[in-house]
Amino acid sequence: MDRQQFWQLIESARHQASDPDDGEDVAGRATSQLATRPAEEIVAAQQVLWDLMADSYTNRS
Repeated sequence: MDRQQFWQLIESARHQASDPDDGEDVAGRATSQLATRPAEEIVAAQQVLWDLMADSYTNRS
């Protein structure tokens, strides 16, 4: 899973949520979707999440 696929997963989860701004609901739905995928894809999604979190702590200015 790459970043584009990760964001597609999140977008899909948002569409399923009754309130797309409810982070807990979206995260739960994304988790449910990931749980049906092969282990390698789940691990790749976790790495993408870690990379995004690390990027969020980087000051690019």
